[in-house]
Amino acid sequence: MGNKKKNKDRAKNKAMLSSTEKHAIYFHLVFAAVTAAFLLAPTGPEIGWKIFLLLVVYNIALPVLGRRLGHDRWFDLWLFVFPLSLLQIFPDWFMSAVLNSLVFPDTGFPFIGTVGAYMGLMWSIPLFAILFVTWRARKNLSRAGAYVLVVVLTVVTFGIAEATLWVIPIWYAAPHILAPAYIAVYVIIGEAILGIAAWYAYQTVADRGIGSKLVAALAVMLIYTGAIAVSYLLVERTMRGVPGIQIEVSESVRALEVDPTGPTNPTNPTP
Repeated sequence: MGNKKKNKDRAKNKAMLSSTEKHAIYFHLVFAAVTAAFLLAPTGPEIGWKIFLLLVVYNIALPVLGRRLGHDRWFDLWLFVFPLSLLQIFPDWFMSAVLNSLVFPDTGFPFIGTVGAYMGLMWSIPLFAILFVTWRARKNLSRAGAYVLVVVLTVVTFGIAEATLWVIPIWYAAPHILAPAYIAVYVIIGEAILGIAAWYAYQTVADRGIGSKLVAALAVMLIYTGAIAVSYLLVERTMRGVPGIQIEVSESVRALEVDPTGPTNPTNPTP
């Protein structure tokens, strides 16, 4: 009887969320609610400035709250994903200026090259969520299982982003790109590799100094850029020659190309 009770207690403890996990969920739920309310508000600055302000709030609130609540993992992980997020301007720039496969419409915020400058702060949100969940779950997973989890989380997270954020619009795949349901196939493949590289890199530099994290972030960005280039070559160049594969351009994306502030943009609704 004693052993059965101990086993039940262990199972119960495993099923319960820790305080750091609960606080992370609460923080992101509150941030999501604030984001939705602020973006949908009929007044205020242009949409690009709204996005920028929200991203500034996130990237300040996350590490500060982590420190105040005693969640050192939040702060340590942010020290890795924040510089990585800044560096992600380069692969976005490569896709939009060199491959011409990604479009960043004018949202009223300054550009870095062909990329809305606020994108340098945006990657920290999904990267933190993906790596934090994997870090917390890794003790119950094999090494291979952790990599499978990070790939699944990455594909789902960025797949949802690709399928929805064109509505604002923050970015969208160019009309000639293979993108069923607005999800660019070659990008998702590259982002799966990004998740793997980021997870491997963070395991290597966890609890180490900022210098190590900066070097790791640079390496991950370069790996992702290379993965995007190879994936684009295989999907957009090679698959075009495969019989039966067609690339259709949706009417809503066509409308965005003609007028980035057109009827699909909630900040400029049709009368």
